Amino acid sequence: MNFKILITSVGGEFGPKLILSIKNDKKISSKIIGTDVKSNAIGKNFCNFFYQVPNPSNKNYIKKISSICKKHKIDLVLPTSDEEAYTLSKNRKFIENNKTKLACTDFNTIKIFNNKFLTYEKLKQLNIPRPEYISIGNPSQLNFEITKMLKKYKKIVLKPVNSRGGRNVFIISSKIKGFKIFNDRREIETSLKSFKNKFKKNLTKSYPLILMNKLKEPVYDLDILAWKGKPLRIIPRKRFNSAVPNDGHIIVNDKNLINLEKKIISKFKLSWLYDCDIMYDQNNIPQILEINPRPSGSAVVSICAGVPLIRDLLYLSKGLKPNKRKIPFNKRIIPYKNLYQIN
Repeated sequence: MNFKILITSVGGEFGPKLILSIKNDKKISSKIIGTDVKSNAIGKNFCNFFYQVPNPSNKNYIKKISSICKKHKIDLVLPTSDEEAYTLSKNRKFIENNKTKLACTDFNTIKIFNNKFLTYEKLKQLNIPRPEYISIGNPSQLNFEITKMLKKYKKIVLKPVNSRGGRNVFIISSKIKGFKIFNDRREIETSLKSFKNKFKKNLTKSYPLILMNKLKEPVYDLDILAWKGKPLRIIPRKRFNSAVPNDGHIIVNDKNLINLEKKIISKFKLSWLYDCDIMYDQNNIPQILEINPRPSGSAVVSICAGVPLIRDLLYLSKGLKPNKRKIPFNKRIIPYKNLYQIN
């Protein structure tokens, strides 16, 4: 079958590998139309066509995406950033038609997924495990709650409710002095004193924040492919380096994680492909860290392991059911640098 797929935000680290995996899939014939807000996005060199687009908050963003869809007669639009999934789902009527489908859930659900506090509130309502959490609206509340929670847990996490990709995350610990900034990660580990003296003042424009207990490493990324609230593929991937999600994974057969994801899929009536991050607590109960309203930036790990997730999406866009396939548990996938000749 022939497909034309529009993939947004092709400037990600694994963008080239994702695009090549689709092109090299011998079961389908596809053309890749890529977009990004940056003109030099690395993925542009691997697409059949590339377009620079406005920021998704710009009023012209939807017009641009819609015109690209019409020009190339796109079968499937796959947003790969939170902001684009939000904007596209909100304006679905301008994108979808008899031919073009948008691979993300409804706007009301994405509004929840895009906000960690709203996500945790909904999970609490649904009786789905999540960390202990508090929404922080101002500096004085932060002073009070951070001291209180640190006494209870000894190590806590502070981050913006709308952050993604581990950005602006502080691990505040009673066990260290000073602070540690890691070159290979975005989070900062700090003592309470150092946090108040050095970092707190820089968060003025970041409120509201969310404060939560620190869970046990490792972090698990789960690729979840679903259709109308039914699971099609659930692939748990344990990170080799919890703070650096692109350092490699091993696919694990963890029934606790798989069963938890089945509940997520059912309760939110999900369709298409999503990413969910999970960690275990001190009582060895898996807790939902976040549910992303789009595929993981490292979903190509599962594809490299032998699960054709993008082919599955393209089949679903045409009303076809993906073929049954065993999940390749215990496979290890690691990144490496490579070279590619472009014309």
